[in-house]
Amino acid sequence: MSGPRPDPDRGGPVPVPRPPDAPLTPRAAKVLHEAARLAGLHGIPERDGRPVVGVEHLFLAILAEEDGVPVQVLRDEIDLHRAIDLVLQAMTSEQYLRAPRSQPGADRPAPGS
Repeated sequence: MSGPRPDPDRGGPVPVPRPPDAPLTPRAAKVLHEAARLAGLHGIPERDGRPVVGVEHLFLAILAEEDGVPVQVLRDEIDLHRAIDLVLQAMTSEQYLRAPRSQPGADRPAPGS
């Protein structure tokens, strides 16, 4: 999503900050660094040979941040270790590995889709 979005309090558009403009908390920076590391380990290199961070890498990095709000909320609802295993399994599927790479950062299709 890019561009302005409606501000419910003022009725006017609110600019959506782009990542370089939006400061990160130390925990968010740590998650992004972990996602980049995971992309290096489990990613598919793009044309220039560098892995691209996808939502799957961000999701795994968020789950690794055990003190973060998402994990605190999900911990009692789902088996986090099973969720991690399922994502890693999907990332090694033939469909994921064969996905077109024409657009850097394009999300890979989920298995079965």
